[in-house]
Amino acid sequence: MVAIPGGEPLNPQGIGEIVRGLVARKKFVSLCTKRAAAGKEARPVRASPYLFFSVHLDGLKDHTTRRSRKRACFDRAVSAIKAAKAKGFTVNVNATIFDGHAAEEIAKFLDFTTELGVGVSMSPGYAL
Repeated sequence: MVAIPGGEPLNPQGIGEIVRGLVARKKFVSLCTKRAAAGKEARPVRASPYLFFSVHLDGLKDHTTRRSRKRACFDRAVSAIKAAKAKGFTVNVNATIFDGHAAEEIAKFLDFTTELGVGVSMSPGYAL
């Protein structure tokens, strides 16, 4: 598997060619994004069983907004997840869970991702 992280992994010129080459070699490719570039920006790549978008959300809307300090990031990410899924892309959510995030809120977040039809990868966030 090849993970292509970044803020927006589809921005670099030539990324479509790189991803197509990896998929042709039957390598699983994860395009990790914070802004969910899986909407209209997904043009350089096509849906494939070997390709998925990993969209970063740290919880439900209020929690994600507090963590990112950007008001519309949650709504944009959810819209892009839906758009990517409608285009046939596989999408999962990558969540970083920090100390103090209530278990009840995490459970609600997992219910929400189930409703969206996406899997979740969770990682612990460590204090510096």
